[in-house]
Amino acid sequence: LLYPYCSIQGKQPRYYQEVAIREVIVRIMRGQKRILLALATGTGKTYIAFQIVWKLLKSKWLEKKHSGRPARVLFLADRIVLRDQAYNVFSPFADGASDPRCLIKGHPPNLNRDIYFGIYQTLWSPNEEGKRLFELFPPDFFDLVIIDECHRSGWGTWREILDHFSSAVHLGMTATPKQDENIDTYAYFCAEEPKVPIDPEHPEKGTWHPPAYQYSLGEGIEDGFLATYKVHRVRTTIDLTGLRLEDAIEQGAEVFIPEDVEPRDIYTTPQFEKEITLPDRTEAMVEHLVKLLRRFGIWDKTMVFCVDMEHARLVARLLQDKLGSETGLNNYAVPIISEEGEEARRLLEDFADSNKKAPVVATTAELLSTGVDVPSCRNIVFMKTISSPILFKQIIGRGSRLDPTTDKYWFRIIDFTGATRLFDEWDRPVRTTFVKPQSPLTASLKGIVFDLRTGEPISEASVSIRTGLNTQQGPIKTDENGTFTFSGLPEGTLTLIVSASGYIRR
Repeated sequence: LLYPYCSIQGKQPRYYQEVAIREVIVRIMRGQKRILLALATGTGKTYIAFQIVWKLLKSKWLEKKHSGRPARVLFLADRIVLRDQAYNVFSPFADGASDPRCLIKGHPPNLNRDIYFGIYQTLWSPNEEGKRLFELFPPDFFDLVIIDECHRSGWGTWREILDHFSSAVHLGMTATPKQDENIDTYAYFCAEEPKVPIDPEHPEKGTWHPPAYQYSLGEGIEDGFLATYKVHRVRTTIDLTGLRLEDAIEQGAEVFIPEDVEPRDIYTTPQFEKEITLPDRTEAMVEHLVKLLRRFGIWDKTMVFCVDMEHARLVARLLQDKLGSETGLNNYAVPIISEEGEEARRLLEDFADSNKKAPVVATTAELLSTGVDVPSCRNIVFMKTISSPILFKQIIGRGSRLDPTTDKYWFRIIDFTGATRLFDEWDRPVRTTFVKPQSPLTASLKGIVFDLRTGEPISEASVSIRTGLNTQQGPIKTDENGTFTFSGLPEGTLTLIVSASGYIRR
């Protein structure tokens, strides 16, 4: 516990990260074998894991259990991008003279390193003799196994891998609170925690075993470590009322039903683009999204979550057709539906880079829901029905990161399918009481946006003004003379955020 943290460019853990690190190490020191951390997306779970391992290995505490060999750690994920991100976060262990890290990429395994990074799919793969890769490691090879996104990763086909390394400490990390979907995960990792009341004021609700530490999206927003959000709900008529197949055909709407599917009399939102394809509906949703992007800022990075890969390709093509020529980009909107292949990885890297303006919009089905950091993402768009609170939290987590590079301190959720009904107390800021502003809202600001090179005013520029850590006015558009006006502002220093078509934000 007293061994110093690893300082990376002067960075030290935030207060909640210190608490999480301490709670895990205390449990390991007292012999606890199963531990869970539940922290919202964007709060630095991988960094927390790194500091835990740094303290345990550098202090040689884990080595006390052995004679003649160093302690060993396995970081386990279910996505290549998550594995590689963790490998990079642990780079301070490489001191120039040696590197104890090892990426598990295939047969045969390297048994001469100390810190391993792998995905379930690779560890599950068999060799020519039918021996799975994880079976080539002795059961007691690892002292600590860290399971990233454990609510999703450890409870499917690959549970056998965790059982193989059952003698190790298992540290699970999740971004979601306890839900019916991941109750087995909590039961496994929290069984050694003491029982506490679910609601101390209502003992009839029973007890549960809580995680070692939890930190919610709402707390992160309240503390200023995560971006707050604004919700923009949009519903098409057929999403509100359902679609009678007979009426749609009579009205000449485009409707496609697979040949092997028995038609229904009435279709509702969950069946759209799954059991029945409605090009007119998709076109209408994209048209409305284009209007919103023109209003809010067509250069704001945007993720659109679609029903499946084909739907993602269609939405990307429609957006490109409508905004590609306007922006002068042939890759304004792209489908990012796989992390396989050089082109897919390049698109993903370019989209995630705050300093690159294109692609601006990425459409996806599942790929971008976890493990992809795009700090500059300002719009999360739901064009698919979401029924899982876990998946919903993962998706909105894509927008919750702050990005000072692009002055992004809040994000927008554009909901076409009613997904935001899944918001709960975990997602909301802790304090809900009104806080009196420190100064009266009597100030105003008027300005002109112009081209520094030509001196010409820029009309239709998007202008916002940040009035606090998680508060903002705008965006509004400049008029034909490039002017804008804000009123009802607090006194003091404010941050102006400006973007315009054809210009790059500096």
